[in-house]
Amino acid sequence: MLGLFWEHPPALDPEDVGRRMQCLWDRINTLEDRKRALLNEEQDLIVQASDLARDDQGD
Repeated sequence: MLGLFWEHPPALDPEDVGRRMQCLWDRINTLEDRKRALLNEEQDLIVQASDLARDDQGD
């Protein structure tokens, strides 16, 4: 039965496909933005920790 489905897949509405693709692209962009923000936060925390360690050594 699955073979018949693959040989003759149901017709897809191009507008539905386009909307779904846009939703996926939007989600990907949101995730990439979040990743970028988290990487920036990580770098800031590393710098803060480094500064604190340096300050502790100076005391």
